[in-house]
Amino acid sequence: MGMGIDQMYDLFVEMRQEILMQGLHHSNPGVVLPGTSLEMATARGAAALGLGGELGRIAVGRRADLVCVDVSAPHLQPVLDPVWTLVHRVHGHDVAHVVVDGDVVVENGKLARVDEEALVEEARSVATSYMRRAGVSVERVWSVGTPTGVVS
Repeated sequence: MGMGIDQMYDLFVEMRQEILMQGLHHSNPGVVLPGTSLEMATARGAAALGLGGELGRIAVGRRADLVCVDVSAPHLQPVLDPVWTLVHRVHGHDVAHVVVDGDVVVENGKLARVDEEALVEEARSVATSYMRRAGVSVERVWSVGTPTGVVS
């Protein structure tokens, strides 16, 4: 899960950071409880955006925005307290499904409306084009996800 704002790449990590920072600031690691952190990331976040009446809670008449997490992975076990686990152990890669305003946008951990392979190739092509225009060598020293020596 990434928003791409201010280097925030994983909202679950941001919840942990918020708990850590407030705990350090107050010299009390329990000053922000997991439930409070989750509420800040959902209902209070929606309220801060002026959308508290539409988003942030699951209720009749509100937008159907849901994130479904697969908690079967070993790093999430045991799940004794689902909220604690969600805040302290889950990462974006554990997200199985996302529904935004009633529409499925992530299904089985993959973008449902975007060809991910084509998106990655387009990003590589654009980056290569920028590098060439800037006069920077586009030779890849370490090629990840593409055959060695292949440059678009």
